[in-house]
Amino acid sequence: RGAVLPVIDLALRLGLEGDDIDVDRSKIVEGFQAALSGQAPDLTERDMADALARAHDLAATRVLDAKLGEDADFRVLYERNKARSAAFHERFASQPGAVTLERGAQYRPLATGVGDPAGDDATVVVTFQGALLDGRVFTEGQEVEVRISELNPGSRELLALMRPGDWWQLAIPPKLAYGGLGRPGMGIGPSETIIGDVRLLEVR
Repeated sequence: RGAVLPVIDLALRLGLEGDDIDVDRSKIVEGFQAALSGQAPDLTERDMADALARAHDLAATRVLDAKLGEDADFRVLYERNKARSAAFHERFASQPGAVTLERGAQYRPLATGVGDPAGDDATVVVTFQGALLDGRVFTEGQEVEVRISELNPGSRELLALMRPGDWWQLAIPPKLAYGGLGRPGMGIGPSETIIGDVRLLEVR
């Protein structure tokens, strides 16, 4: 215990607490020691992914607020993309067969598979092409193996519902994709909607 506490303390100060996110240090220590001793975690992978996502969202919100206040060009792009995304999702919802989930993720089935839905914790083999509303493709449609729990919130929610053989067009709103900051390294700007063409080939 004495050896791991300084490491945890440093990680918290540089990480979550550095972003002004409240944490229960005793739970962090318990989880760290349980992992070192090989104990099974108390939380499911989905619970852990959701907790990390909430922490990330809190930190990202603070960064976004600061950027909107300081960078006029960024603010114009953010507002334009936000309005464009809202209009697109309204149109998408009106298409025959389109489904809008409670949190706002959307899909339109293009082919129907068989079997059980993949579920939250599955590893799946898919082909996926990701594009933006202006038509730019940021991910080509190659075959990949992915863990659903490691995807962005919208992709997690949608892929968990898919069955082997399903082919869907996905429409993921900014809040469930890469948020107000976007993902500049992937060419994804602030408040961008993600359009996905996904075939689920296999659940492992």
